[in-house]
Amino acid sequence: MGVIDPAGRARAAIVLLWVWLLADAAFTASQALLIWVVSDADRLAAGNDPDGWPVLADSIAGVTGLAMIAVFIVTIVMVARWTYRVSANAHARSDAMTISPGWAVGWYFVPFANLIKPFEAMREIWQASFSPDDPEAEPVPGLLRAWWGLWLASSIAGNLSFQISMRMQTVEGLELSAWIDIATFVFDVPLVLVLTRLIARLSAQQAHLNDADVFE
Repeated sequence: MGVIDPAGRARAAIVLLWVWLLADAAFTASQALLIWVVSDADRLAAGNDPDGWPVLADSIAGVTGLAMIAVFIVTIVMVARWTYRVSANAHARSDAMTISPGWAVGWYFVPFANLIKPFEAMREIWQASFSPDDPEAEPVPGLLRAWWGLWLASSIAGNLSFQISMRMQTVEGLELSAWIDIATFVFDVPLVLVLTRLIARLSAQQAHLNDADVFE
């Protein structure tokens, strides 16, 4: 298995992460607008809405939501391509790797296992990249733990919002779902900051080892 510099895939993943965060910010703003519109229950009940704010707010939320989902899918693909590459590079250098490049990506899509296995895969990649001869001697950095904690928090909050929006077809359900979406954005900002840092550091380390002819 050859070793390929992950810099190109890293740059693409980082750019898409920031684009996704901007789309996420627009969607979050639309949810705040939706909360403001539906919070006046008396006005809505009376049908006193000459400006059509509920319809407008719902349309904005729909458009920004679709845009965010579209960008998110592309971002996931870019991050997955980078993950596969750095895992393949780590396998080329260390025999201690136990999770294949394919499963380093695939575990994200396996229910329940996706709560821990992707973190284990990234931990192996990190340790093999920073200490190829003795991966277990390389401590797991706080950066890795912060990334995974924020990813889980964002994923759980996003799933909760989706479930509420599907099951509670009421104004109260809509408002609760919007509040959770806003809370999710609070996790997404540091998540992007941490993940872009992780991608940059790991990619730079593998490039450094490659340039120094440490990778075979």
